[in-house]
Parts: sequence; structure tokens; C-alpha cells
Amino acid sequence: MKALKECHSDIIEIYGYGVQVITALSTWHGWLRNQISSGKTKKSNRMFFSADEEDPNRPEAKYQYQRDVGHLLDVAAKEGPLSVLHRRSVVTLLYSTWEDRHRAMMATEIGLKSKDDLKSDVFKDVNVYRRAIIHAGGKLQDKPKVFCFFEKGEEVSLTQKHIDLIFRHVVEELNRIGREHYGTDPQFSFDKQLNAP
Repeated sequence: MKALKECHSDIIEIYGYGVQVITALSTWHGWLRNQISSGKTKKSNRMFFSADEEDPNRPEAKYQYQRDVGHLLDVAAKEGPLSVLHRRSVVTLLYSTWEDRHRAMMATEIGLKSKDDLKSDVFKDVNVYRRAIIHAGGKLQDKPKVFCFFEKGEEVSLTQKHIDLIFRHVVEELNRIGREHYGTDPQFSFDKQLNAP
């Protein structure tokens, strides 16, 4: 059951990565709003971003990215383009972790001939969304079976509630795989008791 446990651990880490970045975007958005409302900057002011942590006042200082503060504020909004892009990347990473790292190891561990013999409607739907994001300009090309958030042809604009639901189902799917293929319920849980004794 080592491969199954490692898969669960990686999936929880991906979820953690996702919520940390969303929290950082929210903090960044609040900081920008505060800078504007306090008069420390204006929406029309430019911000410059550099990979080097050098003094920006030096004549030879370089930057790699720049935008005006108003643009940065808009794209970092709760349902703004950065949040949508980030949630899409989390779904892509989730499927890649399953398909490229854990599925084959679990198939071997449980004695299947190939990773393709380890079937999952849940991960199949995650792949439906991944394919829409990566190969179809964000438009859903196939009808999902489990995660029916959007209709075929609609844009995949995942909310945090969608992401939470996907991860909740993925954790339950790992429990199903445990029961069906390992003969035991690993009792993985998406929700943990905050104030447990």
C-alpha cells in the first residue's frame, strides 16, 4: 500500500500548494488596495519585477516584467485571471501526478499488467479538464461523468469550490482503490478535525 499512501500524500501537498498560492494572491491584492487607498501609489504607477535582488536605483538595473498597479490589482482579484490560471494549473498538476508518477506504481503494487488496467472515473474526469485546459484553449471538449461543472464547449473557469470538490472526490477515490484493489480501506480523509482531543 506504499504507492497508494505516497499518492495520497502528494495529492494533499498539491492541494496545500494550491491554497497557499490563492492565499498569497489574496494578500497581494489586499496590499495593493491598501497602497492605493493610503496614497502610497496610484493605479497608473508602474511596478517592475526582477529576478535579481539588486538595487533598482542602480543605472544598470534590469527587470523582466512590468505592469501598472491597476492591472496588477485587477488580475489578482479573487476570481481574477491569475486565480483562474492558478486553479487550472493545479488541476493539470493533479492529473500529471496521478498519471506520470503514481498510477503505474500502484498498478505494479497490486499486480496489474499495466497502469491502464487501473481504472478511475474520477481521474478520467480530471483528465477531461486537463485536456480542455492544455489542448483546447480552456474549452471543455468531452462531457465529464463525475465533475459536471460545465457543459461541453463551455470555458473551464474553476472556482475554489470546484477545486475543493475535486480534491475531496480524489481522496475518496483513493479509498475506493484501497478497498477494491488492496482489500483494505485506507480511510484517507480530506477533512481533518481542527480541535481534536
